Formats: sequence, structure tokens, C-alpha cells
Amino acid sequence: MSSRGSTSATTPPRRNLEGKFNEEAVRRRPSCVLFDRAKLKIGAGLKNKEFCDILDLQDDGVVRIVNVKQFKDASSINYLFAQSKFYCEAFLHDEVFLGDIRGHIAASASGSKDRYLEYIKDTVEQVRGDAYSVCLWLLYNAKDGEPTKDDIPLISQYELKLMHDHLKRVCKFNDIIMRFVPVVTKQYTTRKTPDPRRAS
Repeated sequence: MSSRGSTSATTPPRRNLEGKFNEEAVRRRPSCVLFDRAKLKIGAGLKNKEFCDILDLQDDGVVRIVNVKQFKDASSINYLFAQSKFYCEAFLHDEVFLGDIRGHIAASASGSKDRYLEYIKDTVEQVRGDAYSVCLWLLYNAKDGEPTKDDIPLISQYELKLMHDHLKRVCKFNDIIMRFVPVVTKQYTTRKTPDPRRAS
């Protein structure tokens, strides 16, 4: 569409990206450690692995391993479940991964980093799943109403069960909690610069 002069246009609502949500969550609860976009290493692999999005040492002394994803399609949800299962298990068994996690905490801006490092021991033999809860947060647009578990695609429900059973029965995590988290999307206006080739 051609335009003459500057125009103001309303763009479609921008979806809440997980990164923005995670940053805001940590801003509101500064004791948390932001792990989103952290690059960690497992074994002899590349230093491009994740652990979680947010690590949260709660007031009751239990650490929550929080993974966040937008509630969209089966592929996105399945990735969240697979990611949580893989990285949480590696946390319990891989010395290199554990060392990188502790290093990231030590370099973080959290005012509670010393408490985390005291809680998360430096050898896998001392890291016990029952001292941690795994949280899966699925973000949805508050205007659309809250989804239910029945709104999760059937194949994703199956993946959820496999992940839950493995983390609970094999890895012995204290709890695995999935919840839908409402977020608010906003309309933005942008100033568009006219294309001089079309201004004539």
C-alpha cells in the first residue's frame, strides 16, 4: 500500500514472548535466577544447552525449576515437556552441567545467589530430585479465557504423562506442577516512514 507522508498504523497485538515474561517475573521477584538464554554444557557437548527459564528458591526452602512456553500448538507444548524431562534429568546426573548451572548462578544478579549455591551442592551425588519441584508454565492470552487440560492436544497429554512419570518415579522430583498463566497482550502503534519512491 502506498502512502504519502508519515502515517500512524495499528499493528496486530504482539504475543508475549517467553523472554519478556521471564524478565518481568525475575524483576518482580529479584531473588530468582534468570536462566532464559543461558548457554550451558552437558558432558563433552557444545555449550549451547539450557536448564530452565527461572530458578526460584521459595520461602519454604524448596527450589522451583520453572520452564515457560506459550500455549500454542502440539509441537510447542511437546518441546516444553521434552526439554523439561531432558534437562532436569541431566541436572541430577551430569557433573559438567551441574558445574555450569552453579557458575551461572554465581554470575547472576540475584541477591540470593549464596543461598542457591549452598542449596545446590557441587557434586551430583549430593543433588537429590526430591529437593526440587518442576514447574511448567503455559502462557495464554487473558482475553481468550483460561484453557483447561482438555484443551491440550491428545498427543501432548500423552507426552505430559510420560514426562511426569519419569521425573516423579525415576528421578524422584518432589513435585511436577503444570499451570496456565494469563498474560495481557497490548496494541502498539508504529510510525511508518514513507517510501520516497512511492511518494510522487
